[in-house]
Amino acid sequence: MNSDARLVAALHRAVGLENDGDFFGAEQLYRQLTSRPRRVAHADYQYAQFLLRRGDYAEAWPHYMKRLDDLEYASRATYQLKQPYMTSAAPEAVSGKTILVYCDQGIGDAIMCARYVPELAVRAGRVVVVVFEGFRDFFSCLGDIENVRVLEFGDSLPSFDMHADMLSLPAVFDTRIQDIPPSAWLKADPDWCAYWRKLLPKNDLRIGLTWQGNPSQTRDPERSAKLADFWPLLETGHTFVNLQAGHGVDQLDDPNVPCEIVRFPEITASINGSTKRMVDCAALIACLDLVITVDTAIAHVAGALGKPVWMLTAKVPYWVYMQEGDRTPWYSTMRLFRTQQRYDWRGPVSEMKALLSREDPLRAALT
Repeated sequence: MNSDARLVAALHRAVGLENDGDFFGAEQLYRQLTSRPRRVAHADYQYAQFLLRRGDYAEAWPHYMKRLDDLEYASRATYQLKQPYMTSAAPEAVSGKTILVYCDQGIGDAIMCARYVPELAVRAGRVVVVVFEGFRDFFSCLGDIENVRVLEFGDSLPSFDMHADMLSLPAVFDTRIQDIPPSAWLKADPDWCAYWRKLLPKNDLRIGLTWQGNPSQTRDPERSAKLADFWPLLETGHTFVNLQAGHGVDQLDDPNVPCEIVRFPEITASINGSTKRMVDCAALIACLDLVITVDTAIAHVAGALGKPVWMLTAKVPYWVYMQEGDRTPWYSTMRLFRTQQRYDWRGPVSEMKALLSREDPLRAALT
C-alpha cells in the first residue's frame, strides 16, 4: 500500500471510529491527518464536521474552509472566477461591495444558509444570489430585500466584487452557536396556501411525512428510512399528508399501510423531475400542524418556515444537528429524535408515537 492509500485508509478509519462512538480515537486520527504538510483530501472537512457536531465552532471553521481546496471544488467553474473569494463578512470587508453568493451543494444546505443573506445585505452594498435552475420563485422572498437580487444558474451575471458559495456563509460570518441568525426566513406563497387550505381537513392534527432522501447522497443509507418504519405513527389516528417525492413514493401503494395517507399529485410532480420547484410544497407545509421527516430538504423547508418539525437523525448526524440533545441551534422549531443504532429507527419512532398518543399532541409537537 503506497503512502496516499495509507492516508485514505486512515481517514476512513477515523470516520469509522466516530461512527462507532470512539470520539477520542477519531479525534486523534483527524488531528494527525490535518497537521501533515501534505493535505489529505477531505480530512479537514471531516474534522470540521466532527468539531461542529461538538459545538467547537471557532476551531472548526478554518478546517471547514479548507474543503474549497479539494478537487471536487477546484474543478468547478466558480473556482475559476477572477474576483476574490469572500473570506470574511466583517462590515469593513464587504461595505459598499457587490457580493455574488451561489448554491453549491444540495438544496437543503442552500435553504439552511440563506438566512445569512439578509445580514450580508445589511453589511454589503449589494448581494446577488444565484440559485439552482427552477428555484428562483422559491427563494424570491430574498429578492424583496432592497439590495438583493435573485438569479438562477444560466442567467447573465452583473458585475461583482467578491464571491462565496452559500455553504461557506456560516464560516465567513465566523458564526458561534449563540449568534446563529434566526431560522425562519422563508415565506410561503399565499396563493398556494389558499389552495391547500381548501383541500386539507380542518378538524384534526395534520402531519406531513417524508421518509426517504436523495439516494445519490453518500450518506443516504444512514439518513433514510422506509415508510414501513413510520407505520406505528399511522396508528395514532391523526391525518397524515404525504410530502415524499420521487424515490420512495411507490411505498404509498403498499396494501398493508395502516391508514390512508393524504396524497397530492401536485407535490410529487413539482419537486421531482426537471422543474425542481418546491414553492407549492412549502405552502403545503405552511398549512400543516407538524412535519415528521428524516434528514432531507423537507426538514430545512419546515424549519425555514418556522413550522414544528420532528426529525429522525442518524447516530452520527449532519453537523447542523449536533452530537447530543433533542434540539439544534439552527432551527428553533425543530425537535430531534436520535437513533442509538445505525439504520434502526424503532426507538425514535416509538418515542414519537408516545407523544402523538397524548391527549394534546399538538402541545407535544411544540414543546
